[in-house]
Amino acid sequence: MENENIHNILLVGETGAGKSSLGNFILGKQDEFVVSSDPESCTTDTIRKISNIDPEIAVVDTPGLQDSKGRDKQHYDQMLQIIKKMKKLHFILVVLNFASPRFTCSIQYMIKFLCNVFPKNFRHHIGIVFTHYDNDYQQKINKKKNVDPREVSIEKYVKEIMKLISQTTGEELFLAPPVFFLDSYVEDDNSIAELNRLIGLTKSFPPIEDIRENSNLKFKKEEEEFDTRQEDKYEENKIITYTKQFRRKKYTDYNNNITYSDWELFSVDKKERDIQVQNNSQKSNTQEKISEYTNQFADFVNLYLHCYAGFNYRDMKKKNAQKHNKEYGWGIDDFFKGFSEFHEFQKNYKK
Repeated sequence: MENENIHNILLVGETGAGKSSLGNFILGKQDEFVVSSDPESCTTDTIRKISNIDPEIAVVDTPGLQDSKGRDKQHYDQMLQIIKKMKKLHFILVVLNFASPRFTCSIQYMIKFLCNVFPKNFRHHIGIVFTHYDNDYQQKINKKKNVDPREVSIEKYVKEIMKLISQTTGEELFLAPPVFFLDSYVEDDNSIAELNRLIGLTKSFPPIEDIRENSNLKFKKEEEEFDTRQEDKYEENKIITYTKQFRRKKYTDYNNNITYSDWELFSVDKKERDIQVQNNSQKSNTQEKISEYTNQFADFVNLYLHCYAGFNYRDMKKKNAQKHNKEYGWGIDDFFKGFSEFHEFQKNYKK
């Protein structure tokens, strides 16, 4: 039987932020949630695990936002069902990669989604975790600048989240959400101290109550897209052409983010053709092309002969003028006269 005093922590963030590693770190284990360096989302389902070290702590790991296969809507729906089933939640952590933090449209939409699912008091149960945080390294690269990188991150991202929650709920958020800096891979003194602070704060929270049972993920537009693909297969003396019809869903949310479902095959048309007929058709096309090239060559030769006759007649007239010590110009008229005489000769020859 599950401990009645269990405290649930929900992890949300984009693919690659380190949610699964953070979940394992909180649970004190290395293999509860699958971890991968692959850029595609490794977590494909919303999963809840209870800590064996501290039975009062449970972690809910969610699929990464901006899923590479366009399954964001499916993930949102699944997450909503898990939240409703738990009926109580204590801490919501927005996970950001400290090395490359991004407050993207997907994270903004996720926060709006949570505002729609939970009552307004949920804003006091949200926190931020910066993962991939190596304290010594970050301090070294900023030592000369005399800048604490943690203060820069807090200044930039905490204010953005507070502003977004206030705009969505319609109530001013005066108390900044708690921020944690830890590296689940290094597990240095700083990260362990931050983890203890995170767990202690989680246990101090009363559960978020009155989770809205009728909450649903809403999209501004939901459309269907279609795609036709053809595939030829050779069997004995036949060519079989398969025409396949695919469809998928296209979702546009209120931030104009677009996600897609997977392509689904819904229709297959099969046509058979005799290979001999196909070969005859190919031969006919080849013959037509040969005939076309032959005609083009004949036209070229004919034009060449006309020009040759024109130049030859002009040269003859030029030599005759030089013989009688007369001036001779370009001979354009003589060229066209020779051209025309050859043309008349060719017409009479054909007759």
